[in-house]
Amino acid sequence: MCKIFALSSTAGLDAAELAACIRRSHREITVTARQRDGWGFAIGEYLEKLDNPEQWPGTPGQLGALDLGGAVVELDAITSGTMPDPGPPLIVHGRIATCARGAENAHPHVAGQWTVVHNGVVEPRTSKTRRSCDSMHIADSLAKNGGAHKLARDVVGYLAILGIDPAGRLFALRDRTAPLWLARVPEWDCYALASTPELLRSIVGRATGPAFQLAAFRWHVCADGRWDVQEVPAWDAARPHLAGKAGKAFGLSSKGSKWASAGDMAADEWADYEASKNARWPMK
Repeated sequence: MCKIFALSSTAGLDAAELAACIRRSHREITVTARQRDGWGFAIGEYLEKLDNPEQWPGTPGQLGALDLGGAVVELDAITSGTMPDPGPPLIVHGRIATCARGAENAHPHVAGQWTVVHNGVVEPRTSKTRRSCDSMHIADSLAKNGGAHKLARDVVGYLAILGIDPAGRLFALRDRTAPLWLARVPEWDCYALASTPELLRSIVGRATGPAFQLAAFRWHVCADGRWDVQEVPAWDAARPHLAGKAGKAFGLSSKGSKWASAGDMAADEWADYEASKNARWPMK
C-alpha cells in the first residue's frame, strides 16, 4: 500500500529538525517501506513531488535547482510555492502506483486551495471522465464541496487521507479498511499521523505518546493543537474490482466478505503486481 505521514504543526521544530524529519520520511517511506513509484510532500502552501524518489536531492526546497557539476538535467518533478519557515502542517506521501506513473500522478494533489495525500483506491461515482490518478477525484470533491461531507456522493472505494485545508489546518479521514494512526509528540507540541505506528515513530525519531487508530468516517481537523471532529456519510466500497485492487494496495487478502492482514506481499505476488500495475486504471 502507499504510505502517508503528517505533522499537525511544525512550529515546535527548528529548520534543521524539519529538514531532518523530511529526510527521514523519504528514507523510511521510499527505501524501508519500498514506495518507489513516486514521492512528495507539502508544508503549508509549498509542494514538491517527483516520479523517481531516488532523484530527490535530499534537502527540502532544492528540487528545482540541482547542481550536478554544471550538467543540465531534467527531472520528472513538480514544485510549487516557496519553502516556508517551520510552522505549517507537513504532509508526506510515498507511492506504489495503482494508476499511471509520472510526477503529475505523484502526491500531494491540489485542487483549489485543498492539498491532499491518499492511501487506497477510489473511482468517481458518476463521472464519465477519469482523472489520470484516482486520488485527484478526492481533491476535486473536497474543493467543490468545501470539505468531506459530500465525498460519499462523489467517490467509491477505499481511502485514508491527510491534507491541508484553505485555512492552513491539517485534516485527516479514513474508512474502515485504510489504516491511519495518530500519536502525540510532546517534544514538538504536535500530533503525528501515519499509515502504521512503526512508520510514525521511525519518522518522528522522538518519544511519542501511545498510537491510536483514527475512528472511521470522522472528519478530523486540527487547529491550535485541538481537534474538531465531525461524522461524515460512509462511502460505498462494494464494487468487486475495487476490492481486488484494495487487496494489492493494502497488502490484504479476503476470505468471503472479511478482510484479513496478509503482511508484506510474497515475492511471486509482488512480481505479479509489478507486471500488471501498468495495465490498471487505463486512461482514455
